[in-house]
Amino acid sequence: MKVYGVQRSGTNWMRFVIEQNFVSTHVVDLPLGSKHAAPDPVTAIEAFRDGGGERYEGGPLPFQPSELDYDVDELEASLRRGDARAVVVIKSLVPWLASYHRYRRLKAKNQQMELTPKVVEIYTNLWIERNSAFVLGVPEHFPRWLLADHAAFLSDFDAQMEHMASTLELVGAHPTWVNTDKAMKRGGDLVSSDDLETTRPFRPETQTVESASELLTPETLQTVTDLVEATDLPPILAPFAAIDPTLLDGE
Repeated sequence: MKVYGVQRSGTNWMRFVIEQNFVSTHVVDLPLGSKHAAPDPVTAIEAFRDGGGERYEGGPLPFQPSELDYDVDELEASLRRGDARAVVVIKSLVPWLASYHRYRRLKAKNQQMELTPKVVEIYTNLWIERNSAFVLGVPEHFPRWLLADHAAFLSDFDAQMEHMASTLELVGAHPTWVNTDKAMKRGGDLVSSDDLETTRPFRPETQTVESASELLTPETLQTVTDLVEATDLPPILAPFAAIDPTLLDGE
């Protein structure tokens, strides 16, 4: 299994959910390429086999690829057979903008970093480019794949898990679906999903349009709207990029 998504879209949480809920299902990260980059798992496997692996956060890997216990030949064979599965996690554009900005602001240790129209333009283009690459590229490599609506999982977790199991033909590991109310650590191949939960509570209220509107002014949201309308967005992404017109009026 491979999970793709833009940063702050819930990829670590999705990995936790998948591995905790389905029998013999493991989310592979580096051997199939970066979860945040355009899908190219065949090339990634070749690089991994050669000992190069993938770059990590713009720098060298903090470990040797040989430290990861993967049957690379079987991973490659699974891709070629069409047996590999993938999930693309999508967080709607407006809540994602606020979430990503909080992340960037925290990472920069600058609590005063403003969400200006120019910054919003950069962020919006990132969301459009990465998610377009996912929904267009994933089906080429993973015939069995699922577009996971982050908000839908938050509002009706059980129904979305049933849909995932049916779509990807996965077998549940427990009588009921397992979720968490904790925030996630940064995941990776060396971190077990059993160790992904932090002691901090997950705050679903920060994932809403209402929460995002506290940071995004009507002017910056108009910038977002203009960018989306000027883009040849894949139709499957259109609902996630839609903006409530009342937000543009400041109501």
